[in-house]
Amino acid sequence: MCFLNPLCKCTGDFSFVFCNIFKCFSYNVQNYITMAKQNVRMTAQDYLKEYKDLIVQQSVLKGRIEMRLLTLCKQNPEAIVGHMNDTDIKAKSLTPQYISRMHTEDCIATISKIEKWLEGQQPVVQGNLFN
Repeated sequence: MCFLNPLCKCTGDFSFVFCNIFKCFSYNVQNYITMAKQNVRMTAQDYLKEYKDLIVQQSVLKGRIEMRLLTLCKQNPEAIVGHMNDTDIKAKSLTPQYISRMHTEDCIATISKIEKWLEGQQPVVQGNLFN
């Protein structure tokens, strides 16, 4: 059983801090398929358990996204993540408290901005293999 996800039934595969989401998800799908093959109707308890599993998986994913954004901000403090009036907002101004209050979609958009900024800093030129 996972140490972060009490509802998860997987037995291992830990990466960094978080449980392997795919394994948890595949367990839920396998459990659902097994119930369908046995021709057993799901009860309210089954739906509640599945709902709680999804909520836990969503919170774990949000944590991973926030951790990635925080890591990118620490690694690239000069990255421009936005503009306010005529001033550039840099990644070093994003604190962990501010990131934890951001919506997940905004975190993903900010990660995208930092990645685009990094591409602009170190453009990779693809060579031709066959001239």
